Amino acid sequence: MNVPPPPPAGQCKPGTNQSLNYCFPDSSLWIKLTTSDIIYGVYAFKLASISQYFNDLLELGTQTSKSEPAKAEALGSGKQGEGNGQALDSPLILQGTEAAFEAFLECVFGKFANLYRKPALFWLHAIEMADFLGSTSVMSTATHHLSLAKDLDPADRLQLAIHYHLDEWLPTAFRELLKIPLALLTQDQIHKIGFSAYITLAETHTKIAEHRAISALVAPPVVHDVDCKRPEMCKKAWAHAWWGEANKTGVAIALIHPHHMPAHRILNALPDISVSWQMPGTCRKLTVKALENNPNVLLREDFIIAGAVKVLKGL
Repeated sequence: MNVPPPPPAGQCKPGTNQSLNYCFPDSSLWIKLTTSDIIYGVYAFKLASISQYFNDLLELGTQTSKSEPAKAEALGSGKQGEGNGQALDSPLILQGTEAAFEAFLECVFGKFANLYRKPALFWLHAIEMADFLGSTSVMSTATHHLSLAKDLDPADRLQLAIHYHLDEWLPTAFRELLKIPLALLTQDQIHKIGFSAYITLAETHTKIAEHRAISALVAPPVVHDVDCKRPEMCKKAWAHAWWGEANKTGVAIALIHPHHMPAHRILNALPDISVSWQMPGTCRKLTVKALENNPNVLLREDFIIAGAVKVLKGL
């Protein structure tokens, strides 16, 4: 079944400036955003139960009403058209965008429930507003859905991981960005991850490229079987297989190819490497086994990435 996308934010009831989707009957709190003329009518106690900001606001209003009833309306800034949100003509003024605030309201009130598909952008808006309004429950919900989102930009994932200290996201987010050549990163992506993370990303690209180039150029040493009759011929056969000579597909090309094959896949394919008859099967098995037991040879980039992730955790 095709699930439609969410309705666009910022829609009004015909002939009014009241929100089409988030202006409820018997609303007890009226809100207007600094970036919009739309008025939202919602339930104060529902918001207070889920947001520290609105909870503090409600407590402040209750205390003010008890001590100075005549000044209960003075919770706002005092400017014309602004107030404590107790009436349509004196809405509470709140910072934020229509998209972010309506995503937050949808998480709280669930007007549309599962009637439409919520893309990653919806949850990005929700987490932004939840952070601003101090709502741990909406933050948790948004974080969960973003962790599963297939349409989340790797730069957004890394930015969220760093900003909200989601350490478990960092390795995946960083590896996703490493798949993109630095020259192909957009200015928007670079801006999202920030200067420090970009420098870490660039340094990691350089270290991995250097390691792969050296590994491709210099074939790992051969481990000879005790019965190897011609060690020098065996060594040359291994080097030729590594470089992919004589129309054989070698490891070197996989290491330096622009579309990097993951080192784990290269290592897993080594038992099937095509080697000429000059290298006995026993020597090939021993050499491959030595590579598997020494991850610093082919899998050194895993250690490089782990070091970079450690740096990112400190940002």
